[in-house]
Amino acid sequence: MESVFHFKQFSVKQQPEVFKIGTDAILLGALPQIQLNATSKFLEIGSGTGIISLMLAQRFSNANIDAIEQDELAFQLSSSNFKQSPFQNRLNCIHTKIQEWKPDYVYDHIFCNPPFFENSTKSDSLSHARHNDLLTTNDLARAVDRLLKSDGVFNVIYPVLEFEKLKKDAAKFELHPFHEIHINTRPEMPVVRIIGSFGRNLTETEVSHFTIRDKQHQFSDSYKKATADFHPFL
Repeated sequence: MESVFHFKQFSVKQQPEVFKIGTDAILLGALPQIQLNATSKFLEIGSGTGIISLMLAQRFSNANIDAIEQDELAFQLSSSNFKQSPFQNRLNCIHTKIQEWKPDYVYDHIFCNPPFFENSTKSDSLSHARHNDLLTTNDLARAVDRLLKSDGVFNVIYPVLEFEKLKKDAAKFELHPFHEIHINTRPEMPVVRIIGSFGRNLTETEVSHFTIRDKQHQFSDSYKKATADFHPFL
């Protein structure tokens, strides 16, 4: 059954067959700090519902965004959500595999909320949305290397173990993290996700920390501040 998730400036339709909006996507769309030029070109690898591209389009009014999606249902859903948004003229969903996407330009910024759970058991129609057999960390690093400008930035969110694997694969292509946001669900809980910002220069990595909920299990002040422009309840 279709449902709709409402944000302040746009709405996102969701379908049972497409992996639904989660905190990972919200944080990737909201947290990375970005320097734009007058004609910044963005790429999202794996659009799903389209939420990350929509958030980026809201944040950056001069950004033009391509979203690659290989799953037919997700492609249709992203395309529909883009067309219903106030940013439709700057959003373009493309139905293909990232390994086969060969534009005649490269990107200033690339975003990805990738598949993971490499060794878990697939049991339903959503399996590909969270399994990396369709996009390994090496595949992802190779695609980013091919599609990112020499001074571009790649932003990604992963669980800790998968992020460490990506760092090793990315280094083969001379892509290195210059900033990591270590995310935990509550104070004193372990890190469960890392948002990494990668570039082509090997520099010391800045590490910052972000907590989603406070000790009372309510959204933290940091989460409220980061998402205040999006969530209607904030």
